[in-house]
Amino acid sequence: MDTVYGIFIVLHLLSWAMVLGGWLTTMRNPQVTAGMMHGSFAAFLFGIILTGLAMADSVGRNLDHMKIGIKGIVALAVIVLLAVAKRQLSTATSTTEAIAGGAPAAAETAAAGASGSTSATGTAAPSSARMLINLAGILVVVNVAIAVLWT
Repeated sequence: MDTVYGIFIVLHLLSWAMVLGGWLTTMRNPQVTAGMMHGSFAAFLFGIILTGLAMADSVGRNLDHMKIGIKGIVALAVIVLLAVAKRQLSTATSTTEAIAGGAPAAAETAAAGASGSTSATGTAAPSSARMLINLAGILVVVNVAIAVLWT
């Protein structure tokens, strides 16, 4: 059973690595990629599985409930932050295209002039979405640091 537990730990950490990598690669042009959303959901799911395995005494692990609770709250916060940022970015994209009369080139020009930064779709990322994405990335680092440093 230790092997299964180890596999789930690797999958859990790889899931957080997906979110962290997505955040680092989109820092200039903030966007919420599918990998970031899938990684955050997977990390939360694998965390629940790891907690269940540890509570079932199928592996010889001591479970720190405070640590698990804090990590769970942080993981949920990352999921919520990314979902809200994704919604804000999609709303900003549709609003910008509507203002420009559906012309993507005009929308790109108007959006780029408004904030100075553009997302992968060519439209400006709202500063609130940028803040949410950055906060989610920081919380991923905090979550991994809690896992490693809290003994």
